[in-house]
Amino acid sequence: MLLPRKIPAAIALEMLLTGEPIDAERAAAIGLINEVVPAGTALRRALALAHRVAQNAPLAVRATKAVALQSGDWTPEQMWQRQAAITGPVLASFDAQEGGRAFLERRAPVWREA
Repeated sequence: MLLPRKIPAAIALEMLLTGEPIDAERAAAIGLINEVVPAGTALRRALALAHRVAQNAPLAVRATKAVALQSGDWTPEQMWQRQAAITGPVLASFDAQEGGRAFLERRAPVWREA
C-alpha cells in the first residue's frame, strides 16, 4: 500500500518525512481507519461490521471488492469495460433477481450463489 494513494499527498508526505506517530482519532480523521471504538470493543464492532457485509449477496460483495481494489489504475474509458466484465455475471445471476423480489416482497433475501 502506498500511503499517498490512500490519503491526501500533503498529509502522507508529512507522516513519511517526519516519522511521527499519529493517534487513532487522527488516523480516522484522515481516512486510514473507519472508526475509533472504546477500548475492548474492537472485536465486537468488527464482527458487527462483518455481519452487515454478510447480509449482502456473496457474488455482489466479491464483485464490489474486486472493482474497488482493481479500479485505481483504470482510465475512465477502461472503467466501464472492466467493471462490466466483473459485474455482468452478478447482474445476470439468480441472486440479482432474488434481491429485487425480496425488496418488493419486503422480506430478507435468500442468496443462492456463493
